[in-house]
Amino acid sequence: MSFQFKRPVYAGEQITCHWLIADIDERGHAKAEVRILNAEGITVMVATTSGVLPRREERERLTQMLSDGDPTNGAAQCGGPN
Repeated sequence: MSFQFKRPVYAGEQITCHWLIADIDERGHAKAEVRILNAEGITVMVATTSGVLPRREERERLTQMLSDGDPTNGAAQCGGPN
């Protein structure tokens, strides 16, 4: 993981996480781009991450999403008080 903090976030602030699968290679290694926004929609952190997708079903589903340009890729959000 690699993080770049852009702005401060304070205790009790609401944040939202946007996660986008950017690439999956033939060995099942995935790369993702992450963007964290505060309640005003301002980017407070960006990150890149990578890891192994251990199950064939996950690799196939995410690879299909990438090739189709699936609009739900990156739609998974996590948020809550920091």
